[in-house]
Amino acid sequence: LEGARAYSLNELGKHSDALARTAACLTQIGEEQEVEPEAVARLLSEHAYALWILGIHEAAYLEAIEAVAMNKENQRAAWLIREVLDERSVDAKAWRIVVEGRWAQPYEDSDKDYGFLATYIVVADSPEDALEFIRPFEPEEVRFTLKVNSAVELEPRPDAQMGVYEAMSAYQFFPLEE
Repeated sequence: LEGARAYSLNELGKHSDALARTAACLTQIGEEQEVEPEAVARLLSEHAYALWILGIHEAAYLEAIEAVAMNKENQRAAWLIREVLDERSVDAKAWRIVVEGRWAQPYEDSDKDYGFLATYIVVADSPEDALEFIRPFEPEEVRFTLKVNSAVELEPRPDAQMGVYEAMSAYQFFPLEE
C-alpha cells in the first residue's frame, strides 16, 4: 500500500514527498522482522525514482539494483537502471536469454545440488553482454555461476536503451549431475 502511495506521489510530481514517505517506511521496515521482499522492492524503486528525478543518480542506481535483487520483476527499477546507464548501440538487438546457474540454497529439502534456468528479455549487442545486464537481477550468491544457456535474437533495437526489459519470475530447477 505504501509503495502505491509513493508511486502516486512520484507520478504527481511530488518527488520530495515520495522520498520522505519511502524513507520513513524503509526505516520502519528495517525495525520489523517479516516483510515481503516485493513490498520492500517497490518502496526502494519509488525511493530510487524520486532520487533520480531530484538528480541524485548514483544513489538512485544503487537502490534500483537493490530493488531488482529483491524482486527481479520490478519494472520501475529495471527501467530506472536502463535510464541511469543510458547505454545504446547501433548493433543492439532484443534477445530472449535463458540463463543457467547453480542454486545456492537447498531445494525442496534435498541434499543434492540444484541448477536453475531463468528467462529474460534484454536489449544488448550480444548474449554475453546481455548476461552482464542480467546478473544484478539474480541473487548475489548465484551471480558468479550464471552462464547463457540459450539465446534467441528477436529484433534489431539500435535506438533502445540497453538492459533488462523483462525478467520472468518462474525458475526451472534441475538436479546437478554428480
